[in-house]
Amino acid sequence: MELGLALEDEDLGETRDRSNIPKLTSFNAKVCSPLWFESEVDLTDDRVSDNNSQLLKFSGDYQYHHGNFASAAELYAQSIKVLPGHAQATRLDLHQSMARCCLRLGRIQEAVDTAQYLVDTAQNIDQKKQSYILQSEVALATKDWPKAESCLHFLISQQPHYTHFWLQLAQVYQHEVLHDNQNHQDAPAVNPTHQESLMVGVSAQMKLITCYLRTKLLLQSVHRTVSEVIRQRDQALLQQMEERLQELAVSEEIMARGSEFLGRDIRLEKWDGDDLESNTPDKTFKLPAGGREDFNIRWFAWSSVTSSSQNVNVKVNT
Repeated sequence: MELGLALEDEDLGETRDRSNIPKLTSFNAKVCSPLWFESEVDLTDDRVSDNNSQLLKFSGDYQYHHGNFASAAELYAQSIKVLPGHAQATRLDLHQSMARCCLRLGRIQEAVDTAQYLVDTAQNIDQKKQSYILQSEVALATKDWPKAESCLHFLISQQPHYTHFWLQLAQVYQHEVLHDNQNHQDAPAVNPTHQESLMVGVSAQMKLITCYLRTKLLLQSVHRTVSEVIRQRDQALLQQMEERLQELAVSEEIMARGSEFLGRDIRLEKWDGDDLESNTPDKTFKLPAGGREDFNIRWFAWSSVTSSSQNVNVKVNT
């Protein structure tokens, strides 16, 4: 079958004219002088535009970095005012920056309201996570421990391998443990045969141990895969976790049981609980972390069973 793809003699003899093809030129990058945005920003320009808003934000970030929080807050507020409605990601960033300025300026209620506004108006899971990160920081700074715990439960359910969230949650339980210890010192003596009375406060202490153990296991799991700089940073944090765990008077058996339970999702990409006996507390390992009850089952079931069965005596140095 003839396809008509053969080359003709005139095709071979024809020379293409390349005189009209433009020559390539080198790329000249724009050179920005230091603080170029400071010279271009116009505080009197109240027109809504991405350019105006970005310049104000850059200037606000510069002031924030140098500790001028009042000036930064004013620039962020003006940037929000001229920000176009479609720039949702920038709007979230600006409100977060405003809230952090308010915290440092002592405008606590404004920071709390801004954080709650972002949580209420979040439109997707990424915005929701960013909003809860801010709200947890505000709650920790204002010592709103129940709010901080609720936010961190959500964040850990989304990113259970992020050590920073576990360390923040440890702050919540550290406060709870110290509060319980203070109550025990002020409370009258109880009959030592009453197990319910003796177990008061152990739950918070075991949760604190869980947070430290989880952080330690996560750091150890990535020790060989990170760069030298990160490895040195993590080594210092790992040493800190070891020291804090040593301050907790817990048996080696309990430490081993906690490490086994808390390290399963780190060691295994997929875990199937069908091979476990139905009467073991580890059967709850793959339950979703929804509300507070589900979170406690997911991460703290091992500690409650251990505490009740072995009557652990845990203490925290104050």
